[in-house]
Amino acid sequence: MSIVIKVKEGADGLWNVYRDIDPVVTQLSLGSAIRTARGLGRATHDNTGMAVLVVMICPIGVTLLARYAKPAIQHNAVAA
Repeated sequence: MSIVIKVKEGADGLWNVYRDIDPVVTQLSLGSAIRTARGLGRATHDNTGMAVLVVMICPIGVTLLARYAKPAIQHNAVAA
């Protein structure tokens, strides 16, 4: 399971950041929205350890902005 942070343009021409379907920050410039979304994605991953995708949704499609994956499982080798 992963969390999705979305950057999406509002009807007013400004950009909004959502965590799943919940608005987090609204009425930003595109650059500010991207920086905010990436920072939120990184912080969410660091705090929860869950995989986080940061995407921008626009009329021509979806663009991946960042991916914060789950940390690799480390197996401790036992010396025989």
